[in-house]
Amino acid sequence: MIIGCEDASTENSDHDYNDVVFMIYGDPYVPTTFEVTEVEKTYSKRYMIEDLGATDDFDFNDIVVDVFETYTQEKKTSSQGHVTWGPETLKGQKAILRHLGGVLPFELTIGDKTLDRMGSEATFKTSPDTEFVVTGWDRNANNISIKVYQSATTQTAVNVNFPQTGAIPMIIATDTNVEWAVERVAFDWDSYMKSE
Repeated sequence: MIIGCEDASTENSDHDYNDVVFMIYGDPYVPTTFEVTEVEKTYSKRYMIEDLGATDDFDFNDIVVDVFETYTQEKKTSSQGHVTWGPETLKGQKAILRHLGGVLPFELTIGDKTLDRMGSEATFKTSPDTEFVVTGWDRNANNISIKVYQSATTQTAVNVNFPQTGAIPMIIATDTNVEWAVERVAFDWDSYMKSE
């Protein structure tokens, strides 16, 4: 490769590009190298659920469950510092039951996984921090629901779905760092909205 340089940049230049001439031998191609790493990303939401409906109890602590979705993604960094990302690959989903404050038995459905019926007066407080594998959860659609039975012995149940926009909620979604209310104390909407 021959590189010719011109020593003047004004209109008076002779534009002959022979004022300084270099000759380079060899392959001028500088290969690009890449560092490839696998990055793990986790998305999560906390769902606080009210199981009694239109009563005087709006503490939203009858069922508190955190749902997590973990992805792996390839990060490719070139020797010139350019970063490209591969597609996210779903690694798995799980739910962790954080708190049970209700007295009614229920079946919790997250995505396409319905967990076994839980809850009774005798055993209801013993389950928090239990982890479950779930599948099909859509964090944008909030596809979570519960079936609340009216007693430990009846099959009569009320279905509670995540509310549509504008509907009165019995299930709310928050970040996983938002604390649930204590028993029989209404959820503090004012503080929550100010933190958003």
